[in-house]
Amino acid sequence: MPRFREKYFQALESRAFLYFIQGKIDYSLTDIHRLKANLSKGKTGIDNIIGIADIESLEAMILGMTGKFDEAEKIFINNYHVGKKYHKYELLISSLLSLAQVHGVKGDNKLVLEQLEKAEFFLDYVPILKSAEFYNNLANIYHNMGRFDDALKFYKTSLNFCEEYAFLFLKTQVLNNIAFLYDDLNKNLTAKNYYLKNINLRKKIGYMEGLIISYINYGVFL
Repeated sequence: MPRFREKYFQALESRAFLYFIQGKIDYSLTDIHRLKANLSKGKTGIDNIIGIADIESLEAMILGMTGKFDEAEKIFINNYHVGKKYHKYELLISSLLSLAQVHGVKGDNKLVLEQLEKAEFFLDYVPILKSAEFYNNLANIYHNMGRFDDALKFYKTSLNFCEEYAFLFLKTQVLNNIAFLYDDLNKNLTAKNYYLKNINLRKKIGYMEGLIISYINYGVFL
């Protein structure tokens, strides 16, 4: 793929994600469909196949957030098979996690646990950072299911990875999630302490956007 074409696709994908973050769903989907159409015209090699799968993951995320769970589920299932076929384990794991979230919204906890168990099996094939991210996301799912003990266990697993390997940006997310969990358990003092740890770390690494959110969360307890 010519370099200028690759840069164009990267810019289009970034803009689609930005629109998504801003809540401009129609604009985001327009860029996603444009990107998919352009990628489909290119060579049919593995890079194109994985590229389409990656952008479809964003599309499925949007579909899920707008209540179109069945459509999102179909895309995540397809991307799981793409990841498995081409040994792209990060795509495979993220697809299984997303499927678990969809099944959680549908109330099918049995399928949620099946997808999570299947995803965890492949962690040996991905970088350690991805394992740390997996356990944070896994904890989020258990948190949403109301299984707080399991959620805390896996948040702390992720936190241990972050501390051992200095994954500082991810660590701020995990600290924030633990604070939310203790907040839900009405353990306000513990929640406040984790929010404060999060504020101090975000100051240290210069994560200003996240710092503003942390101050807002922390302010609830003042």
